[in-house]
Amino acid sequence: TTNAGASWQNISANLPNVPVNCVIYDAPTNYLLIGTDIGVYYSDADQINWAPFGEGIPNVYVFDLKIRQASRRLYAGTHGRGIYSIPMESVTGTKNPVENTLQIQISPNPASNTIGFTGAGDHVFSGKVVLTDLSGRLMFQQNIQDQEMSRIVLKINQLPSGVYALRLVSGQDHFAPLKVVVQH
Repeated sequence: TTNAGASWQNISANLPNVPVNCVIYDAPTNYLLIGTDIGVYYSDADQINWAPFGEGIPNVYVFDLKIRQASRRLYAGTHGRGIYSIPMESVTGTKNPVENTLQIQISPNPASNTIGFTGAGDHVFSGKVVLTDLSGRLMFQQNIQDQEMSRIVLKINQLPSGVYALRLVSGQDHFAPLKVVVQH
């Protein structure tokens, strides 16, 4: 849902026909992880294509998932088989799920009113800029159409102080999530 539950979209796609017991969103990787009656599955939140995670955890009922951000570990609570802990990079199959080929950085960071991008040169971007808090809640979104990265300025003065994950979403380019610190 994108409207607080007024309407819903089915994202089960290629999942097996089994109950889903829990879901968690990981903002730094943009992955949805779910605990099912046959183990853990994951998918990119924007392009749903579920894949099983079968290494290190048996195909059992998974009723709770938690991510400890400090250590980047996923914890899975099962029914009758204990609790499992695995590095997030094992779940996603990569240490850096999205490659930042332009080495883009946020400036200033920490920021209080506005932020911009450095390191992109005259790269032209079309897509959207999304900021989420570390629990995955959408806090800011801005559409950008054919604009040089070095000229993009985002007004963030309405955001509360805290740490956010910034993602650039575009069908043509791939960027790693960026950490943004807002201080007022």
